[in-house]
Amino acid sequence: MAHALQATTGADTLYVADLDAIRQPSPHLAQTRTYSDAVRRLAHALPQTTLLVDSGTTAISNLPKSDATPNLWPILASESLREYPLPANRTAGALPVCGLSLDFRQGQWLGCRELWARYGITASTPPLAIARLLLQAVPARFVIVLDIATVGTTQGPSPFVLELLRQLRSEPALLGDADLIAGGGIRNRDDIARFADAGADAVLVASALHDRRLP
Repeated sequence: MAHALQATTGADTLYVADLDAIRQPSPHLAQTRTYSDAVRRLAHALPQTTLLVDSGTTAISNLPKSDATPNLWPILASESLREYPLPANRTAGALPVCGLSLDFRQGQWLGCRELWARYGITASTPPLAIARLLLQAVPARFVIVLDIATVGTTQGPSPFVLELLRQLRSEPALLGDADLIAGGGIRNRDDIARFADAGADAVLVASALHDRRLP
């Protein structure tokens, strides 16, 4: 399937969600900071392809090591995180290349309420303020903005996501050199253009490719 997607799109980067790891986190994987066998096999089969991998990592200190597989870039998804901020015994320079996913559902922040309440984040906290808090702690190479309510649908881009993209772009010092990625609800090239106009460097597309609405 990965080869077919690349042949169709010409993409040199693929997003991978390890659903087994996300839904049923393995204590063994968390302790050894590694990837599942399936993800590692995919990385070795596609050595020239960058794989952005969400393995349900719950803490920055549990980011998988990617020394042997440099094409694997782990994602810290806000809905999975159970630890903040950057652990005192790890410096930004010691972290592998990683990305940050800002996860929402219908505009509502997804995350461990008990954890984020300690830092003043509530249901009424502006999304940009949440992004600032996380980006100050995570040296992200890329930032993904998702409203999962639109993922797998044909609703088109979420107005909420489009607005947050614009807000992030309005603070260039916040993003630094990180690429800004968005997705959810993409139906056609016009939707891709709307994300790009709002500030996205790249988009996540799945259903529209599987349904052959794109390219």
